[in-house]
Amino acid sequence: MNTLELWTSTIFEPADIVELRCIKQTAGKPIIKKFWHEAQNLPREYDRLRTLNRHGFNIHAGVNPRIAKGKSGDSNVKLARCLFCDFDDLETGDGCGPEEFISIDIFEAGLPEPSLYVNSGNGIHVYWRLDEPLIDLEKWSHT
Repeated sequence: MNTLELWTSTIFEPADIVELRCIKQTAGKPIIKKFWHEAQNLPREYDRLRTLNRHGFNIHAGVNPRIAKGKSGDSNVKLARCLFCDFDDLETGDGCGPEEFISIDIFEAGLPEPSLYVNSGNGIHVYWRLDEPLIDLEKWSHT
């Protein structure tokens, strides 16, 4: 199972619509390509996404499912299945790698063990899958 398959199966239900934003910085303005896929079909895009990444695109994905394909932004989030946190540009020490460094912070904060850790290349992203999705997205954004 590759990282995309693991991420998709941990974060989403099969019919959830996932928004992907592929962004490449240029001398002028950024080039942005957007795609929407049902979560169950997203792993089929693995090779395509790796090719875009090799061509300088950073791949960003909405963590919460969208209400429909072609819909972007907070107002088009259907519900929240996860809480997540990005730990970017880490400076680790004492012989710990980034994952261990984050695990210690999570433990010391009294948080439960995350459902998933992902090394994004720029840091560590952690996800906690909720037992029940939140429909109240204002509550989710303040959690």
